Amino acid sequence: MITKNIITDSSFKNNLNINSVDGRKKYKGLPDSVAEKIKELARDGAKKNEYMLDDFRNYYKSVKLKYASPNFSQVKSTALSTMNYYMNRRYTGDIFADIWGYGAKFTMNYDNTPLIDIYEGDTAVISYDAKNGGWRRSGMTKDEKAFDRDVTNLYLAEYRKTKEEMKNSQITTKTEISINISKTQSFSMSV
Repeated sequence: MITKNIITDSSFKNNLNINSVDGRKKYKGLPDSVAEKIKELARDGAKKNEYMLDDFRNYYKSVKLKYASPNFSQVKSTALSTMNYYMNRRYTGDIFADIWGYGAKFTMNYDNTPLIDIYEGDTAVISYDAKNGGWRRSGMTKDEKAFDRDVTNLYLAEYRKTKEEMKNSQITTKTEISINISKTQSFSMSV
């Protein structure tokens, strides 16, 4: 028999602080120094005629971790404690909980191989599968999506701007060369 249950054991909830929020990172836009570095990397990519070089990707990953990606360590440990609590009681079925501000769904199977999905809204962001290697990322949080959107838009705008400037610079140079050649020819013709 599979049932759906919301965690109601208040002593268990209080011990784990399941309903508390741990000061999750809130993405508030790109800091100026990060924006300038992204623009610099976009200009370098445009000059090399390559979009999003490895330097950019490495910088992007490190900055995303710092400013937008949540640290799921408390969520994971609380979820595993919750899972163990119900496994020890031989509970089977689905259990729903709020863990550190994320929604959690625990699927307790008869063969003692639980599954955990941690949600932000309707999106699963991390999952745990005891049979298939433990924790894995399964989606992006809203803050990560906003960060991705801002970085991509900024990079693309600066990349296009640099390419346009390079194109205009080449046209200007060609015009100057042709004017200089015609002046030289007319000068040499008059001598």
